[in-house]
Amino acid sequence: MYPYTEEVLAILNLEASLRMSSQREIRLKKQAQTESQKKELEETIASSWEQQRRYWWWKDRMLSSSTFLQRGFETWRSNERWYMHRVLVEDCVFRGGCCARGCGCCESPERLTSSVGKLAIGHCSIECACCVETRGGAIPSQEVCKDVDDLYGFSNLTKDFDLEKNVYRFQIYLAAIWGLGKGNPSRLPNDIKFNFCDLSVPTSEPACMQDDSSESQITTKLTDSFKFASVAVHICDQPPN
Repeated sequence: MYPYTEEVLAILNLEASLRMSSQREIRLKKQAQTESQKKELEETIASSWEQQRRYWWWKDRMLSSSTFLQRGFETWRSNERWYMHRVLVEDCVFRGGCCARGCGCCESPERLTSSVGKLAIGHCSIECACCVETRGGAIPSQEVCKDVDDLYGFSNLTKDFDLEKNVYRFQIYLAAIWGLGKGNPSRLPNDIKFNFCDLSVPTSEPACMQDDSSESQITTKLTDSFKFASVAVHICDQPPN
């Protein structure tokens, strides 16, 4: 049993959708503005607005459901560079994103220039302009996008068992929501210097992780919140006497 699975999965899915919409918006703004591109840009911005509304609704529902979940989530996300967690960087590398090339796009302020603003923070989607250029300008078909979401996304997960049986997505869940997990440095390219977030400093001040020893403090706090939330959910699920 994991705390408030429905809410957490909704948050992860909407964050992924917002990143994709934001990166599509930025890419379209860079291109020559044909009538079809202008229409697609308008539709993208309108879709992003609707996604933001749903995001804030699910986030409020998640944080108001559990004090422990709220404490753990907000502690971790108070670090503005939470998305540079080692596990999430590895994920970007595995999917052929900008972290695999060391171009620095995932940390570029440009990612925050869309109508989505700070909600766009994070790693590459299939709409990333740099990734599209690397692929030769190819935009994946709807079928390919669905296959990618089935493999890497959270939209098709609805319950604890779905999350638990997929080790890959479970690791993303722990890292993105709680800041847990260390990843595997041996999986990353040796020729790229990664500017990981400092897990011991959950503040808005950016910091570079120098070693893994600093992770223990924040990991302990978040693990305690995670355990307490799990126990609380278990107790609440018991039938009354």
